Amino acid sequence: MNILTGNHDGFTRHALEIRAFTSDHDNVMISAETSKHLFMQYLHAVGYTVYSINPKSVDRARDRFSVAGSKDDSKDARILADLIRTDGHQYRPIRTDSPELTELQILVRDREALVALKVRMENQITTCLKSYYPRALECFCKLDQKSTIQFLRAFSTPEAFASADLNSLEEVLRGCYNFRWKKKAQELFILANQRQFPVKRASARAKSRLLLSLLSQLELLIENIEQYDQEIESLVKSHPDSELFLALKGVGTNLAARLMVEFGDDRSYYPHANAVQCEAGTAPVTRKSGKRRFAHFRRACKKPFRNTMQQFSLQMVKFEPWSKDMFQKHRKRGRSTSESLRIVANTWLRILFAMWKKRCHYDSKVFLDAQIRNAA
Repeated sequence: MNILTGNHDGFTRHALEIRAFTSDHDNVMISAETSKHLFMQYLHAVGYTVYSINPKSVDRARDRFSVAGSKDDSKDARILADLIRTDGHQYRPIRTDSPELTELQILVRDREALVALKVRMENQITTCLKSYYPRALECFCKLDQKSTIQFLRAFSTPEAFASADLNSLEEVLRGCYNFRWKKKAQELFILANQRQFPVKRASARAKSRLLLSLLSQLELLIENIEQYDQEIESLVKSHPDSELFLALKGVGTNLAARLMVEFGDDRSYYPHANAVQCEAGTAPVTRKSGKRRFAHFRRACKKPFRNTMQQFSLQMVKFEPWSKDMFQKHRKRGRSTSESLRIVANTWLRILFAMWKKRCHYDSKVFLDAQIRNAA
């Protein structure tokens, strides 16, 4: 059976073998070390309960069956089956979301990948400019803006920039709809007349080819990300949970989309707020031994969820007074910026969980009153 390559006949044949045991999907539980394989998605789509078990848990459980350290796929399959049979209550099955939210999740993940690719492209452009044209890096603060791309295209070598006059600089910036193009053109003209680092003409011409190639790729990535943003915005506005997150100050469409994707549609999936905090990686891991007790950073979590909450807490520190006070208090105690933001995010997750569970909007008065009662 060729199920690893995505062959439909292999998928169907394997599904028929599973169905030969029982036709009732509720009596079948399937576990694997990943939920991203097409076959796992196929089984989940046809109605089976599919569990994704962390490979670390499987590795720890392997010693229960073989202390010698032997390993093969058939033994791992037995371990996965026994984990669900004996400890199934410890794991949560793959979440079932609406088709709209599933599409939104894929778009959000792919957009994050494109943004990461854009950052790598900007780093390559920076490295290229440092090798022959460092003065260009002093002209603009961002590489992913239209004015920067047009400027580098028009003056791709130090020699072209040094020979530029004020009129040509104004013409390039005027075409980018820069509202302060005259002042910026004067600043660039002053930089052009200053002495630049000497570079061989042959090296400059060769490197300028690479620069123009990288700029074309960067411009295409920016255009594609804008298209993703439009599609994500359309899906977010049509989702009933969008109002809960968009009503929060500092939360834009992309951040709201990421929160919606992480929480999902199934209100029964997370039994309590601590389950969300652990999955997002904001809750620390506590270790106790006798009278000793200490906490450390939680590494086992959903990394996209952790990044989302880090960005979310950063916005809340800017726009919510009590979040800012909490952040500053922990910074004064000597905690790092990222740790202080995680503490703020951990508190906000309890609020977001209550909002999501009850489908109610955020009210700062309710939270502050609850804080006073808890302190009393």
